[in-house]
Amino acid sequence: MSDASQGPGWWVASDGKWYAPEQHPYFQAPLPAPPLPDPPGGSAQPPHYVITSAPPKNRKKKGRVFLMVLAVLGALIALLIAILIIVGVVKAIHSGHSNSSLRVATAPVPLPFR
Repeated sequence: MSDASQGPGWWVASDGKWYAPEQHPYFQAPLPAPPLPDPPGGSAQPPHYVITSAPPKNRKKKGRVFLMVLAVLGALIALLIAILIIVGVVKAIHSGHSNSSLRVATAPVPLPFR
């Protein structure tokens, strides 16, 4: 960690500090390169650091699966609530009208005179 970049691959975190490439959350170690012959009078090149801006694919897949499970559970809960509401309404309707309390109002019918 530093207050200034120390070279290629260094990055700034939300705290405003600079961090080495290998401390990045999405850091991937460099792939081993095939050995190259040393150039005349020098040594091999330093390793390259790879930083990706996107999370690994398996993290995306896990997120999608989680969202699908969450959506299915939400739909099942909504269905259960709807069923409970319907059952409650039907019970309320039937409990308010029992057979003994139902009466048919009839008007008197005049009988014909003979």
